[in-house]
Amino acid sequence: MNNISGAIGVAHMEELNATQYNRLNKYIYNDLLLRESLKDVAKRSWSGATSSWVATFLVDNPMELLAYLKCNGVHTSQMHVNNDIYTGFKGAIKPCELTGVKEFMDKHLCFPCGSWVTEDDIKTMSDLVHEFYWSKE
Repeated sequence: MNNISGAIGVAHMEELNATQYNRLNKYIYNDLLLRESLKDVAKRSWSGATSSWVATFLVDNPMELLAYLKCNGVHTSQMHVNNDIYTGFKGAIKPCELTGVKEFMDKHLCFPCGSWVTEDDIKTMSDLVHEFYWSKE
């Protein structure tokens, strides 16, 4: 998020009604629960709390984990895609090695943490992620 988006968001915070406020708090609460329940197997991609509907983690074998979770009824995704892989940018930018971007792309996985996600959902996700990694030991 850039500073302009942040300023707009802060300005709107003053006008939040109870439903919006509860939804925002639920995002933050769910994010904190996810972070705590996965701390021994996944690292958050940043340290602050999120008010988003997904929480991004850095994990080993993200595509295998994604497939495992999907087979068990949990939808996760790699929402963040670096733009230089799209064909529309071929020839428009000079190829370069984006080491940090590549490392992020190789490790990130986004978990749902929106207001519709329950504590039971988070426990299920956590249990499945731990089960996946324990099966690899």
